Amino acid sequence: MKILSLALLALMMFVACKKDSKQGQINAPFYFEAVTAPGDTLRIREGISGLNSYGFGGGVFNLAGNYLEIQKTAFSGNGYKVNIQFLKIFSAKPDSVAIRDMFQTGNYPYGSSDIDSVLNGVEIILEEPAGKVWTSVPGQSGSFEITDHHPNDFDTFTPSITSGAFQCELRADDNSIITVSGTFKGRTVVLHN
Repeated sequence: MKILSLALLALMMFVACKKDSKQGQINAPFYFEAVTAPGDTLRIREGISGLNSYGFGGGVFNLAGNYLEIQKTAFSGNGYKVNIQFLKIFSAKPDSVAIRDMFQTGNYPYGSSDIDSVLNGVEIILEEPAGKVWTSVPGQSGSFEITDHHPNDFDTFTPSITSGAFQCELRADDNSIITVSGTFKGRTVVLHN
């Protein structure tokens, strides 16, 4: 059993980190990069300074009987964790077509997954190494754009890859606010029953 576990781990590492045969470097296309208003930069690149998890999908029913679908791509590295959550309210649990339709190129508002104030849109959550959590402010005039969405031709972990750009304010629990702008490319669309 131990040998099987080691073999599976080695296979996962091989699949997740393709090498560029010309340069011998890891050539994973997944990344998150953000610059804050003071000029600090956070870069997470799979295989170099972190990883892009395989996306997550699921949802919850709220008290009004609606279903909040949450699809996200998650990045972690250098002690930071970043979730980009795509949020959509449905009258019932969505099918695979409705989930795939959540990822169209174009602009999206900033939403909220807070069960008391659910809003369609996108939510960015950034957790610092010390545990301070920053969340995009719902309804703000910042911008979030999906610039590309195509079938995942890199690995088999999710059916799609989504790229985008954003500019927004993030608020911490202590109500402090930072302005960030950046880009990302991550695995997306997780279908469920």
